[in-house]
Amino acid sequence: GAEWAIEYLIPPLNEIRKHTSYLRRVIAVQAFVAMSTVMEPEIARTEILPLILQMTTDNVANIRFNVAKGLKTMAPVCGSQVTDSQIRPVLAFLVEDPDRDVRFFAKKTIESLDEK
Repeated sequence: GAEWAIEYLIPPLNEIRKHTSYLRRVIAVQAFVAMSTVMEPEIARTEILPLILQMTTDNVANIRFNVAKGLKTMAPVCGSQVTDSQIRPVLAFLVEDPDRDVRFFAKKTIESLDEK
């Protein structure tokens, strides 16, 4: 279960997260988000969310907007306290991004969180 993922799945994905190919980094974002939905919320908060949040400053806009989209999925898993203290501030940062697609998806995620 979770212990196996922490030991054998997250470390290689963490390396892919740093890969020079942005397509591989997109896969890392998508994999982290998917994993967060099937893991214990505490594991998602402590092991996966920090890795996703670090990717908000990636130099490729495609990564940043995939992070914004992924945070929409992760927020309910992480809970309202973590959403308010960690996810919303990152989305507020992404809403000011120079790239319009990043701004669009960050705004969409904020709107989705506000509806809940």
